[in-house]
Amino acid sequence: MEHDGEEIGHAGDGFFVAFAAVDSALDCAISIQRDLLWHRREHGFAPQDRIGVHLAESANDAEGYSDMGVHHAARKGGIANGDEILVSEKTIQAAASPRKFTGARNVTLKGIAEPGPVVTLCR
Repeated sequence: MEHDGEEIGHAGDGFFVAFAAVDSALDCAISIQRDLLWHRREHGFAPQDRIGVHLAESANDAEGYSDMGVHHAARKGGIANGDEILVSEKTIQAAASPRKFTGARNVTLKGIAEPGPVVTLCR
């Protein structure tokens, strides 16, 4: 992959990709949005994407990734609006290079007891 991610799985039209570096994950999310926007302009159609990014320590065992970090990222993508990259605040803070973001807010994610801060990453 261009951004050093590892495709771990997919369900329907969704993908789960793991990255060793926060900046790689954020750059990949922005690249996906830009590519779809370009396709929409050039060809008149591209699906709207909803992307969730969450920083978490994870272990990859024989059954794959299955810890809470996976659920956090998936739930963020699930509540994102069309063409939105919804990122946990701690992910933005861990990025090596500064990022533009908007819409800081607390959200409650399905199956996760405590609300958490998220932002919308600007492309």
